[in-house]
Amino acid sequence: MNITCKLTTHSLLTILLGLSVFSAPPLSAIADEVQNRSLSQRTLPSSPSSAFQATGFAGKLNGANRSIIISGTRYYYGINTKVHTQSSNLASASAIKKGDELGFSYVEDTKRKRFLSEVWILPAGSLTGS
Repeated sequence: MNITCKLTTHSLLTILLGLSVFSAPPLSAIADEVQNRSLSQRTLPSSPSSAFQATGFAGKLNGANRSIIISGTRYYYGINTKVHTQSSNLASASAIKKGDELGFSYVEDTKRKRFLSEVWILPAGSLTGS
């Protein structure tokens, strides 16, 4: 008895893609692994100022109105602001201390009020080159 199996290109691709799902870790697992590495485990670029939307030095943190002065400009933060320290991927804004070197991203509303979306506390000397 002779059995013939006819595979179309589409069915062959479907089989191969199905097999690759079982052999490779899901993309979400890879993303989680990268996201969970602390800043100290990541390699900072030679110029941190080009790696972030903005950089600066932390000034006064005002918990009452949830704002912080960074290099002379006021930014607001909230519960959705992600703060990354050198040892923790997620921390509260209270982890930021006056004089800390920061890399950050923000959004600006129509009244030019700036809201921090994500902040990285950089190792000392990252912005000064020392």
